[in-house]
Amino acid sequence: MGYVYEAGLQNPLWKWEIVVYFFVAGIAVGTYMFAAFGQLWGSRSDRQHSVTGYFFAMPMMVISGLMLILDLSVPDRFIRFFHMMWNPRDGGLTFKLESVMSLGSWVILLFSVLSTISFGYALVKRYQWENKVPLAKMLISLHEGSYKGIYLGIGILSAAYIGTYTGILLTTTHWPVWSSTPLIPLLFLISGVSTGLAAMVLTLLKRLDQAKGYIHRLEKADTYIMVGEIVIIAIFLLSLGPWASVLLSGSNAVLMIGGVIIAGLLLPLYLRYRPLLGKKNSLILSSSLILFGGLILRYLMVVGIQ
Repeated sequence: MGYVYEAGLQNPLWKWEIVVYFFVAGIAVGTYMFAAFGQLWGSRSDRQHSVTGYFFAMPMMVISGLMLILDLSVPDRFIRFFHMMWNPRDGGLTFKLESVMSLGSWVILLFSVLSTISFGYALVKRYQWENKVPLAKMLISLHEGSYKGIYLGIGILSAAYIGTYTGILLTTTHWPVWSSTPLIPLLFLISGVSTGLAAMVLTLLKRLDQAKGYIHRLEKADTYIMVGEIVIIAIFLLSLGPWASVLLSGSNAVLMIGGVIIAGLLLPLYLRYRPLLGKKNSLILSSSLILFGGLILRYLMVVGIQ
């Protein structure tokens, strides 16, 4: 049996707060996953530069939490959100696999803790605080020691779940467009990874000379991801059947075709192969467009469809 207040999920009236919540959570997912990938399988130089991703994940989760608080502006609604993890009747913890929001709340809590730990590790490495900060050795051990595969593996899996979780929330509603396709979680995950990579590239550009090789590898990975995103969007629209007209007519069509597909995907791909403004400026423009397209996609999926 689900939670009584999950009924609000069936016919939600989400606004800009949830758009931002989905968007920044996607960036958190993408940056953390590729920071962890770099640490697990990258070269020594890659490991050094991949730490940048940890500087994003925790702050983005904080912002997403603030957006959720703004959306649950009524105190009673906000308090009941925590009841998905804690039952006030018996004072015990609550964990229900059959509840999307209960499971999601626990994974968000787990990822928030892990991303905070990794944020601390990134500070220690960036500012060389190994002998100045308490627990610094523990932070380094978790990310560089013999058990880093377990720790970072849990982080990657929890990040991937959050990337799909925002889409799962949509598919569990009664809105026809959301509930008529199972592809929204995958679309949100791949878009989140792409926006996360774009954010990392923008940040690393100030050290372009030192991080040139790593930036190139991020670009290459993002290129494959964006091509995959285009394919998934095409399949997603086909899977909607007659409901695709909601996204392919009026102002929604302008945003989907012009904002997401052309500006957010095709133009950045073109700039990767034809850096018309010079390498650095083209990277700035293409990465900014990817972030713009990711934001527009979430606006369409949350507000445009409603």
